[in-house]
Amino acid sequence: MGRRSTPKPPPDLRVEEVELADGVATVFSWPKNGGADASPLAPEALAALTPALRAIAELLARSLTDQQIAALRGTSRSVVTKQVDALFKALGVRSRRELRARWPTLR
Repeated sequence: MGRRSTPKPPPDLRVEEVELADGVATVFSWPKNGGADASPLAPEALAALTPALRAIAELLARSLTDQQIAALRGTSRSVVTKQVDALFKALGVRSRRELRARWPTLR
């Protein structure tokens, strides 16, 4: 089996050590505004999207669910879910909220 590489932590991830009565805890957090201050998506990442993934991204950026997108596109929800996973990987986003905050037509 091949080794899996460890992904780099996202640049907006906040890490802090918190003193507790029985030790120290590491706390991970993101900005409370859902990443609205996040940088725009890289133009080369947007250019590399297939037309289908770009269409999915536009609909996700407008807060549609996988089921709603599937109905509009005439496909199954499971196909849309797989496309959403591929889209997030291609753009380097972790959530629909982050996608909305960074999508160029909604900034």
